[in-house]
Amino acid sequence: MVSVEVVSSWDQLTDTATLTVPKKINWQGEPLVFSNNPILKKGNPLSIEMGLNYRNAEWFKGYITAIHAGKEVTVDCQDAMFLLKKGTFTKAYEKAKLSQILRDMMPASVPYEVVADYDFGQLRISNATPAQVLEQLRQDYFVRSFFRDGKLYAGLAVVPKLQQTHRLKWVIDNNLEYINKDEVKILIKGVIMDAKNKKETIEVGDKDGEVRTFHQYNISKTEMKRLCEQELERLKYSGFRGSFTTFIEPYINHGDVVYLPELYDVDTEGGYLVKKVTRSFDGTKARQNVELERKILTD
Repeated sequence: MVSVEVVSSWDQLTDTATLTVPKKINWQGEPLVFSNNPILKKGNPLSIEMGLNYRNAEWFKGYITAIHAGKEVTVDCQDAMFLLKKGTFTKAYEKAKLSQILRDMMPASVPYEVVADYDFGQLRISNATPAQVLEQLRQDYFVRSFFRDGKLYAGLAVVPKLQQTHRLKWVIDNNLEYINKDEVKILIKGVIMDAKNKKETIEVGDKDGEVRTFHQYNISKTEMKRLCEQELERLKYSGFRGSFTTFIEPYINHGDVVYLPELYDVDTEGGYLVKKVTRSFDGTKARQNVELERKILTD
């Protein structure tokens, strides 16, 4: 039996896929894994497609990173971020910008787009792979980067031109919790980085709440407080939190907007922004588990 799991989220730098196949499976008479010239081997490109009624969507496109042999063969894969985990980059910047860093460190063979540019002030990068640099920018400055269709998008978690809206008819199962706005506790920490890389933190919200942190370079305390209050208002809403499981159509990506079926008539206004999607196939059925980020008011 063949099984598949694909995990895709803007909160992790790399989309991953795990493919499990029988040890002795063959393709056109050739062993998939154990042969002198196997079809599946470390470093090879790999694409996984799934669909209904011959309408296949590409679940995953990337590279094989490891193969484990047991009762079955497990194949670990990473998306094109795998290409950015090779080679190191060193440079010191007096006034670093996201666009300049990407121009300096990105391989010519990897297409990318800066969705929103950022200033970082003084920044030193020492013997780091491009992927390590992107991860550090994610942790320190809340700069999101992800691959979609082989292209890197850097700067924002949500890219408007990639975003699709889905009005769902079916939810198979869910781990959703409806919470009123006045029950939500969140602490927003806004970290200001000045020209000398010194940090100052502005806090807004509930001291005992879930902490959300973001960074800004060289702005005033007044402006940072305004941004923190704006973020707090955005995250405090009456609505669902959690995840749900649905069929594999419509095909949902992180950054998309979903409207829950009408059976959830307690919450009829607005859609929900998708943070993470886990797609799975267990040999008999295929599913999408969708994790919500927050509610957004739309039409």
